Amino acid sequence: ASSNENLLKQLVELTNSKKSEATETFPDNCFSFQQMERVPGCIATVHVKTTLIPTSDNPNEYRVLVQGSSDALLSGGLVELLSKVLAGSDTENCVTASDVLKLQPEALTTALGLQNVLTRGRNDGMASMMRVIQRQIQSLLDVKSDEGEQQFGEKNTEASIETSNVNGSERKPTVAMLLSGGVDSSVAMHLLLRQNYNVTAFYLRIWLEDELAHLGECPWEDDLQV
Repeated sequence: ASSNENLLKQLVELTNSKKSEATETFPDNCFSFQQMERVPGCIATVHVKTTLIPTSDNPNEYRVLVQGSSDALLSGGLVELLSKVLAGSDTENCVTASDVLKLQPEALTTALGLQNVLTRGRNDGMASMMRVIQRQIQSLLDVKSDEGEQQFGEKNTEASIETSNVNGSERKPTVAMLLSGGVDSSVAMHLLLRQNYNVTAFYLRIWLEDELAHLGECPWEDDLQV
């Protein structure tokens, strides 16, 4: 337990050290996703953005640099850890875009030795981060192939629940829906979706105001799963 707590504290320190670093700069021949993209399925609010830089020995292969942000200390540390792992220790032995695309997102925390340290929600969140990064890499490579070095970005993925245009009916306004985890709010959201409303769901996290005092504990996470 003490070993796990030390690992979690080190992740938090990664977040704090990142805040003190200078703004990152990239070479002119890099190409990036134009904006931060929100990662779905994370406990915290996490955004990531991928930049590809041609390697020195092969212009058709790329180093992967990931920038990210989070509203939680531990999740921020996980973003920074993932960024450091993908960037590699030096340019000669870096992880390439091709390598990243071959990774299995679900096996990421196991490979990093964190599966038993993190809660299930944060394990799932790390896998979701990797999927978003892989999607961004593939999008950048596709555009690089088709349109040269044009900078590319997708519309930021919002935490909204969307349905297709049913039977050609007109899309109704966006509705904010507060979910409690119970039956009533779940049924209400289902009915709104059936009526073709665009529903943005919210859930209040009202525990663990002091994240450092409760490292590795997420009692609201269990409630959300119910």
